Amino acid sequence: MNGGRRRAIIAGVGIAVCLVIVVACLGFVRPGADGGWSVAWLFQTTEESVQAAGSSSAATTAEELATDAGTADASEADGAAAQQTDGASAQDTSSASSQQGNSSNQDATSGGNSSSSQGGASASNPGAAGGAESSQTVTISVSIDSSQVGSPVSASGTYTFERGATAYDALCALGVSVNASTSQFGVYVMSIGGLAEKEHGATSGWIYQVNGAQPATSASNYVLSDGDVVRWVYSVSE
Repeated sequence: MNGGRRRAIIAGVGIAVCLVIVVACLGFVRPGADGGWSVAWLFQTTEESVQAAGSSSAATTAEELATDAGTADASEADGAAAQQTDGASAQDTSSASSQQGNSSNQDATSGGNSSSSQGGASASNPGAAGGAESSQTVTISVSIDSSQVGSPVSASGTYTFERGATAYDALCALGVSVNASTSQFGVYVMSIGGLAEKEHGATSGWIYQVNGAQPATSASNYVLSDGDVVRWVYSVSE
């Protein structure tokens, strides 16, 4: 027992001496500010290591926090962008629907107006056509009177002609035979229904009247108006 205890004491003393020697050697490795022996640098190194470890941990924590914040901001930004995109899509869809509705309303309105216009035009066309037809024709009453020589020739009728018809056209419309000659002054009627000029005197012959008056021009030059009354008379007056 005594021998083992003695060896333990000797070993402890040896370890302590070694530690002292090591510390003494370390004191000369980095002298103090005055150039003397010092082991203060050991404690400074230890503190710097601790501080460096703490700073590293703090930097890591700050970096992690910044990363988390950036992730959160990015998520918020993505969410805002998605909301804006959804809002824009909804607005575009609403605008498209509105435009389609307006287009449909305009088409319906245009169709209704077009139909109304066409209907109005169709309704007015008959009158317009009738007016156009009326303006292009004239209705004339015409008769033959030979009562001064016993009425060997007589005829009468009412006819519709194209505008521009003459008193001679009205005579021919009766369907009675007419013998006429043409000169530079127009058509001259010599006989109607076989009754010729000068058969009842040197001054006897055919004359025409329009509305009771005798025009001073050839029958082929006198253009009739709608409603005129034409009379062809065999006259024996001097």
